[in-house]
Amino acid sequence: MNYDKLLSKLKIDFGRDPLKGENSDTELQQENVIPFLLSTSTEGDIPVYVSYNSLFIYSIAVPVQSIPAFPSEIVNYSVSVDPCFGYWCGPDEDPSPDSYVLACPRETNGPNFLTKGTPLTSLRDFRFNEEKHYIEFPQDFTQIFGLHRDDETRNMCRINRNGDKEIVCIITLSPRHNIVTAKAVILFAYLHLKKSALVRVFESYRSRVEIPSWAEMERKDITDRSIGIYAFFQKNDSCTLLRGGQFIGLDRDFVWEQAKQELV
Repeated sequence: MNYDKLLSKLKIDFGRDPLKGENSDTELQQENVIPFLLSTSTEGDIPVYVSYNSLFIYSIAVPVQSIPAFPSEIVNYSVSVDPCFGYWCGPDEDPSPDSYVLACPRETNGPNFLTKGTPLTSLRDFRFNEEKHYIEFPQDFTQIFGLHRDDETRNMCRINRNGDKEIVCIITLSPRHNIVTAKAVILFAYLHLKKSALVRVFESYRSRVEIPSWAEMERKDITDRSIGIYAFFQKNDSCTLLRGGQFIGLDRDFVWEQAKQELV
């Protein structure tokens, strides 16, 4: 799905604001969320980070060997959209040199196998920056494929084999909506080289009232291993929640078929 079709799809399927209670009874069923994820996972401009009204998507490249055979615990994921390096010091009154420890951006992720992966995006902010917020990508991702930030479009671009500027990652940041995509062939080439699969954690919340109650929620497991979806659906009379993870690229033959369009 190209970016224009993706944006149109987001507006149609996720354009209503749950914080204003705009969702209909039909939308509360969330039957279009999984099809949306499946239709945006193998070709065109693949969304790797989305914060759009009721929908949240965040992506991590995780080594295949680190992913358990039954990664059902992904439904209880914990991630940060602004992972960064830092340091911390223990509570000692008189700290020693060894009290200061480097903190890595993946350490707070959960479940544990996500800590082995590489977040594809990091949302940074700087008050003296005209744009305030901007997206950073892993250095191996940008350097392998010769990507640079284009000052005119603010997207990640490269010079292709014909000598023309090619947009690889489209970045849209606004006070209400954040959307970051990556070209499928580049993304699968990256996954092939890193021997990784893409784990997209997601959450979709909908409500037909402005102040919903989270009491007496019924929870249903809607996991479908055949399509790489591990998720649950939770509902009551006023709101619903769909949450889980999608695994893309566990089929390594498929990853190579996509990747070789870029690598060969």
